[in-house]
Order: sequence, then C-alpha cells, then structure tokens
Amino acid sequence: MYNRIDLPLRPCGLTGLLAAGPWVFLAVASLWITVNGYGFLAPLPLALLVMARHRWRQNGSLATPNTVVRLTTRGQRLFAELASGYQEEVRASADSRIAGRYAVLGLRGLSSGHRYPVILLPAPRGNAPANALRQLRVWLRLMPPPATPTVNKNPLKRTWSGDNTHDH
Repeated sequence: MYNRIDLPLRPCGLTGLLAAGPWVFLAVASLWITVNGYGFLAPLPLALLVMARHRWRQNGSLATPNTVVRLTTRGQRLFAELASGYQEEVRASADSRIAGRYAVLGLRGLSSGHRYPVILLPAPRGNAPANALRQLRVWLRLMPPPATPTVNKNPLKRTWSGDNTHDH
C-alpha cells in the first residue's frame, strides 16, 4: 500500500553550519560579555564551542556514532540507521518542522528513547537526494498520527462521554 522511501544522508557543510551556528553565536556573545567585565563567565564560551563542535559532527560531518545516516520508511513506520550500524524505529516529535525545501526533524527512538536531531536539505548543496527528500516530506505530512495506547492507571475509574468520570 505504501512505497518504500530510502533516504541516504551524506556529509554536508551547510547542514553542519545550520546546526552549529546558534551555538557559535552564543559562544561569541558570551565571549564578548566575558571580556566586558564578567570574568566569571570565562568557561562559558569554551563550553558553547564544544557544543557547536558536537552539533557540527552530528549533522555536518556525520561523524558521531549516534548520527542518523539513513532514513527508511516501511509502510507506516519510519526507521533511522545510525552511523554505528544500529537501526531503530523512530517517530518525528512535535517540534519537527517541515517546509517546501527542507525539514528539521526531532526523531525519537521507540525502543531506546534517544532523540536524534536531523536537518535535511536537498542536493546538490544539501545532504539528501532531492526526490527522496520530497517523498519523505509528503509521507511525514500525510501519514496519520500513530495510535498511542492509553493506559488506565485506575481500573475502577470509568470515563463516560463528555469526559465525566464515575468511580465505583
């Protein structure tokens, strides 16, 4: 019923810049504040640059073990393959943004609970094949939300229409 979508990602400086840019900006701003009389903030620019380097390696060079290097759909399920070779079923979180030419996804692993941030831009300047990225964006927009099992913590509590409850 659904076509399989295979989206391999490749290293890309532009996506790395987009991921690390806010951290570099914060590092420069905190360095400026440190130089202008707030010396106790001296470790902050270094910590922010470490975070910028991590985001660059995660989204730009795809060099960390928990980096998503391939996205694949199978029916109504989305799978992420990591640089370590591990493959996990994921779901796009509510903070994901999908636009006409790009996608910024916050993927959450179903079995591990890890969060995998992914920035997708179309080739030739981006990190994903343009046609496969277009298919994935359509799939993400049109796919019905997954059914979430509801857990009734109080088996004696019954919910009636209108969300009125009646306890026995």
